[in-house]
Amino acid sequence: MPLDEYTLCQLLGESANSTMHEHYDTFITETDIEDIKNYGLNLVRIPVGYWAFRKFEGDPFVSGSEAYLDRAIEWCEKHGLKVQIDLHAMPGSQNGFDNSGQRTTNPIWLETPETVELSTQVLDYVMQKYGQQFRGGQQHRNPQRAVCIHHRFHDVYNSAVAHNVTAQLYFSDGFLPISEWNDFMVNTTGYQPIMDHHIYEIFTEDQIKLSIDQHVANIVNIGEQMLAEPHNSVVGEFSGALTDCTKYLNGVGMGARYDGTIGGTDAVGSCEGHENYELWPQEARENTKRYLEVQMETYASNSSGWIFWCYKTESAIEWDFRRASSVGLIGNVSLQPKVEFGNIDSGIWITVSNGGTKSIDSFTPAMRLDARL
Repeated sequence: MPLDEYTLCQLLGESANSTMHEHYDTFITETDIEDIKNYGLNLVRIPVGYWAFRKFEGDPFVSGSEAYLDRAIEWCEKHGLKVQIDLHAMPGSQNGFDNSGQRTTNPIWLETPETVELSTQVLDYVMQKYGQQFRGGQQHRNPQRAVCIHHRFHDVYNSAVAHNVTAQLYFSDGFLPISEWNDFMVNTTGYQPIMDHHIYEIFTEDQIKLSIDQHVANIVNIGEQMLAEPHNSVVGEFSGALTDCTKYLNGVGMGARYDGTIGGTDAVGSCEGHENYELWPQEARENTKRYLEVQMETYASNSSGWIFWCYKTESAIEWDFRRASSVGLIGNVSLQPKVEFGNIDSGIWITVSNGGTKSIDSFTPAMRLDARL
């Protein structure tokens, strides 16, 4: 059983190329992009691994996904959507989780000269290709493509200056308290940092035990903190999940905290039937809808907007914007509050994340297209 994309490609061997390209060709199509626009959303975030642009000799990852990324960008531009390029997996794994492309107990991103060199090559390439926008030979004063790099902030800042990137920089909060960043780069000239917050309440035992009222109170409190912080901010990831029952959410073979199948945890409830929404009790449906509503309203009103993770899944409705909308868990996002934070440019962001945007004129909710290339 593969644990991640690395071991999947290893196990597939010679068939990895055809299997992955079939997935790229079919999982997300132009029809999906049209649907995203029709939902009232304004941005698509596309996770992509470093191997789309460069890779180590001997890497099992399949090459060629850069062409699919460029095609997706063309679709989004055609249908009036902004794009965020989410550089979601870095050489050597940045966090040891499967979402970095390789699940490992020894992540070595930036720990060896080789991973540093390859990371630099990838970032330089992506900045150069996507960091600016020119049309008809004229450079736009308000660029349609913005750049967001997480980690090694000052190095990235200097790199952006060196590449004459005409876009703003977005930084991950690293899951630290919002107030931890209040003094960060507040006197920087040129690029002013915009903080990117990822908000989940299911990855600790204490969070899993919270009642819906406690979850709602936490979100309201987070909104107040975002409104008070000195930087502009976005919520770059969130979902409707109130449990960690979703298959493989914690990793292949890892189980869940909610039902106590992760070693050393005490069960709060059962995950049986979780993948079948028709089996959900009415209380679970109402709680999920309430949790989503308070998040979307809070983030839209107290930050520069939000990106939902994600648009489409195989079976996890609380992580699936399309399905959640179809059953009424998510309402009409076009009717949600719009906010303005001055001259924040939106468009293609380049993000280095373990895992937002603001339109120049006004913000409408954005979302993430979870189809890592």
